[in-house]
Amino acid sequence: MLTQPNILAAYLYLRTSVDMPAAILDEDGNIDVAADNAAIEAWSAESDCFTVDIDRLQRFIVTTEELLINLENLELDPDEPVAAQYMTLFYDAAKDVFDHDKTQLRTYFAWLYFVIFQRKEGPRWGEFVQVHGVTNFTEFVRERFRQLLT
Repeated sequence: MLTQPNILAAYLYLRTSVDMPAAILDEDGNIDVAADNAAIEAWSAESDCFTVDIDRLQRFIVTTEELLINLENLELDPDEPVAAQYMTLFYDAAKDVFDHDKTQLRTYFAWLYFVIFQRKEGPRWGEFVQVHGVTNFTEFVRERFRQLLT
């Protein structure tokens, strides 16, 4: 599926990073270099360094592919709500990526939303898969990953 986690890391950085401050202009509308440099230095000092653990990203990639395979092969229990059965697979994937650290589950979902929808939030996964169908969903996700890396 994906073989270049560094590209994904760069993409996630661009999607989650904080914009630099606007240029500081002098009264003539030109950049006030000293003031602008000072503003950038202050911004840099306050900004958290965004780091992406490449091993964690690789696990995200592999686990997401496994999730898609599990969705394709899931035998639905007719006595349970379909969306809930799908959602369980998403939660299992999120827990696997982050070593069952429940405080990090939102990160998995945010990464998935960024890759698929180019934003940090989106629909509930179980219902989304149920409405669009497993085949359409898995093809869509695989295509989004391909588009991101080519």
